[in-house]
Amino acid sequence: MCKANPAQKWNAGWGLCATYAKGKANNFWCDKDQKDGVYAHEACAECNLCTAETDAKSCKDWNCAQWCQYYDSKFDAIYAEAGCNDDGEECNCDEPKPVAYSCPTLSHKITNTQCDGMQFDEAATAAKCEESCCGSKCKTWLFKEGKGCYQTASKCTVMWQGVGGAAGWSGSSSQPVSTKCECRQCGSAVAFPYGGGNCGVASATCSATVGGAGCYSSASSGCDCKSLTTV
Repeated sequence: MCKANPAQKWNAGWGLCATYAKGKANNFWCDKDQKDGVYAHEACAECNLCTAETDAKSCKDWNCAQWCQYYDSKFDAIYAEAGCNDDGEECNCDEPKPVAYSCPTLSHKITNTQCDGMQFDEAATAAKCEESCCGSKCKTWLFKEGKGCYQTASKCTVMWQGVGGAAGWSGSSSQPVSTKCECRQCGSAVAFPYGGGNCGVASATCSATVGGAGCYSSASSGCDCKSLTTV
């Protein structure tokens, strides 16, 4: 039985439970996203680790951990009717539950996005990919089933597909995702080769159509005029 999800409104900031179903954007994050200490796999039946129904007849679909959490002897007759037995001889409910690996320094989530300059790593799973990146010179990792693990020692600069445009690629970074940008002089719509410094976002006093001293960024956030990426 899933918990802490009244009226199916659980949301850690990335979407409702429907987005955690198999094949959806947040499925990879079932054991990572949490709100007030409740993880997605504890609140959302879509993660397939808890059941939305409280009916004891759902015991046929319960795994060992679910038996440990939901078993109640008063429902023994219902379990038997449904063809389920209690877990007393099958599960050791005193064993600590495994904790999903999560690197504290790679806190900026990346979903359905590819980054420039990534290098292949031999890690075979997303968890191993993150673990091998954590604590090393690696700053960003991405993983996609069937494609493998890729890492880089810099922040993620989004490739041409744009944020959300590369289905299945997920990971995290030590810094916010950045995109390509241009530094432009006030009153101009073309890039200017400053070579350094930063330009802020366009404003009522500096934009493609409003001239004056200074510069502005072609993106919706500031632009580093040396790396030509958002800041």
